[in-house]
Amino acid sequence: MYIQVKLLQGYQVPLIYKIPKSWPKISNNLRDQIFVVPFRNKTVLAISEKSFFSLPPNTIFEIKEVIKIYNFPDQDNYKTFINYLSHYYQTPKNYLIKRFYNFILEEAKVKTPIQEPYKPETQTILSEEQSNVYNKLKDLSSKTGIKHLPHVLHGVTSSGKTEIYTRLIKDNFNKNKTCLFLLPEVSLAINFEKILKKKLNPNIPVFSFHSASLNSQKKLLWNSILEHKPILIIGVHLPPLLPIKNLGLIIIDEEHDAGFQEKKHPKINTKEAAIIRANILNIPIILGSATPSISSLYNIKNKNWGLSSLKNRYSGKFPKITTVNLKEKSHRKQKNFWFSEKLLKKISEKLNRKEQIIIFINRRGYSFFIQCKKCGFIPECKNCSVSLTLHKNNNLCCHYCEFKVNFPDV
Repeated sequence: MYIQVKLLQGYQVPLIYKIPKSWPKISNNLRDQIFVVPFRNKTVLAISEKSFFSLPPNTIFEIKEVIKIYNFPDQDNYKTFINYLSHYYQTPKNYLIKRFYNFILEEAKVKTPIQEPYKPETQTILSEEQSNVYNKLKDLSSKTGIKHLPHVLHGVTSSGKTEIYTRLIKDNFNKNKTCLFLLPEVSLAINFEKILKKKLNPNIPVFSFHSASLNSQKKLLWNSILEHKPILIIGVHLPPLLPIKNLGLIIIDEEHDAGFQEKKHPKINTKEAAIIRANILNIPIILGSATPSISSLYNIKNKNWGLSSLKNRYSGKFPKITTVNLKEKSHRKQKNFWFSEKLLKKISEKLNRKEQIIIFINRRGYSFFIQCKKCGFIPECKNCSVSLTLHKNNNLCCHYCEFKVNFPDV
């Protein structure tokens, strides 16, 4: 038997290899299987496109034998998902699969990680508001035979969204289901891994799967997926692409964040991919945020997405906010227009008490520089040697000394 493959990395021309006769009888349908094949002077991973019993006529090149075939979880609708994603992002399937499969060539010995002594946290008592939201989401997850639409959890900062996530993960694990927990940054993923390991029972395996994860950890994760064990996977871009057979719930925290958009090829938006995955599998997906994205709010209003709200903080009070009208006459005599008398007074009070102050100033101007497309010239301040900022009135302004010039015609 012969197979036609495409390498997961690099060379994109289809190649033909031979299945060794010494192998035990395998399926005639070898489409979309992962093989280790010889290529030039090394071994590489490849995905099979089709299999056949005889070579094309006039074949003159040497046909090499494949070295190994890898187990691939028989996950319902996974091929449908990858094919859809490939079409949606106009990206070859092998580009998508190689994003999570390359670590498998590493033959490092896998050691079971040393478990830190488990110190169970005191069970947090949910507020009435949290309980209502948790029960609503729990009922949503338990329903079968209905179409699951994305559900937005809008909770103000410190409202206790993580506690609700933790309980839903436990419920999911009790049903022998795997859960994906997605965050927009690796640093956040590392932090949440520590938090959730403390909150969850030690019998719930927690795996990180992102650029900072060790290959040995990824191998343990892969073995758990092959064995269909219920686990929690925390990551940024990669987890939705994994072929998980028993996936039961996807949670996306900080769903509004632009960090879910991949910046390197293939430029997949993780949130979009996760929603597509949940839709194909018809499983619940929860999008959490203190400031939901405009697209999520639109879908709540027009596409029947679910919405739950946590309007109160679990502990602590909201900060007191004072709005100062800078147009009042009392502010016009200030040396600096942006610093009101009230603000300067508060700054003095805090400094006298040896406390710190953070001042956020919105960026002024439309662009911090302009550049000629032909010669590359960038207008600079004649006094400060910094680029001039473009403003609404077509002025170019220096934000250090307030030197101004009109926008050049040529």
